[in-house]
Amino acid sequence: MQVAITAKTDKDAVVIPAGTVFKNPEGGDYVLLAGTDEKAHLKTVHVGIRNAESVEIASGIKEGDPIISNGGYAVPDGTKIKVEKPETSEKETAAGDDKDKKEDKKDDKDDKDDKDAKKSGSAAKTDDKGKE
Repeated sequence: MQVAITAKTDKDAVVIPAGTVFKNPEGGDYVLLAGTDEKAHLKTVHVGIRNAESVEIASGIKEGDPIISNGGYAVPDGTKIKVEKPETSEKETAAGDDKDKKEDKKDDKDDKDDKDAKKSGSAAKTDDKGKE
């Protein structure tokens, strides 16, 4: 029998796959970032909550940092790397085209709604917390 309990939730947490966090010889945690200089860069991180699939990063990296997710184990800092883009299948490409068409239609509707709001002279505003 397996039991899972959520004790705390943090909507703004940076979460990465567990396999991308490594231990250095001193016992500290680190990740490898793909630098714009085409080199791997070791970055020390402080982890929060861990499970089998993912790790919360309390500090050291921020959302959007390019983490090396494949083949990073035992790669020294400063190693030259080549970043490859994931391959897309024909189905994914076709699905993306359909999605783009739907988004275009949605954008047209949003433009109309924006014009209607401008005509009436009022528009709802949202603060950082999502309240109107």
